[in-house]
This record gives sequence, C-alpha cells and structure tokens, in this order.
Amino acid sequence: MTIVFFGSAPSVDVKSQGLHQVQSNQIEKNINESINLMNDILKSDVYENSDKKETEALKIGLPRILFQRLKQEQVDAVNESRKLPKNAKLRDNALGGMYLSFNICDFYPGTHTLHAGYEVKNDILGFTHVVREGTQAWFLKK
Repeated sequence: MTIVFFGSAPSVDVKSQGLHQVQSNQIEKNINESINLMNDILKSDVYENSDKKETEALKIGLPRILFQRLKQEQVDAVNESRKLPKNAKLRDNALGGMYLSFNICDFYPGTHTLHAGYEVKNDILGFTHVVREGTQAWFLKK
C-alpha cells in the first residue's frame, strides 16, 4: 500500500505545480497588460497643439517704446505671438493694470510675455495701451 501512495503523491504534486505555473503565467500576463494600458492612458493625457504658430515678435525701437507709440503691425504681432522683444517689458502699474516699458539689463521687474486675458491696442491718437481682452472705449481703435 505504501507504494500506491508514493506513486500517486508525486503525480498530484506535479499537477499542482503545473497548475501554479499556469496561474503565475496568467498573472504575469495580466500585470503586463495593465502596465501597458496605464502607459497608454498616461500618454493620452499629453496635449499638443499642432495649429499653434511660432512667430517671433517684431523689433521695436527705443523711441517707440519710450513714447508708447507702436505701429499697428507691431501691435498685431505682439497680440498674435503674446511675446515682446528683449528690449521691451510689461510692468504692473499702481492701479492694477499693465504698461509697456523699456528693458535695459533687466533692471526693473516685469515680463516679456503678454498675460492671458490681456491684449495690446492703439487709441485714436496712436498711443499704445495694454488692456483686458474685449475692452471697448470710444478712444480705442478696433
């Protein structure tokens, strides 16, 4: 009788090891599929705007910046690219608005990029103002 038990015990043991190996292979396959799915989900969150135009801001001379009298093509270029050249900065004024300032050696605090929600407009006399988008007044050109 002991021979029968010894003969059957290893066969049961081999079957259970084979079953465990099949289960572990399936678990590894499921884990790899989950990792691939998570990688695909994380990659799909990246947004790239292919329509965005990279335009360089036009050069603006010192007198135009000091007297704040930009040409209409310069105003359009700044509004389109949302950037100012190196010699110009946007600075905050005491009333909570912004104004155009000359930049020399980054001495004053300010930024070269136009903040979201702001645009540059000329008035009827030709002076340049930094106003919130959609601002309308009788003296501002459209």
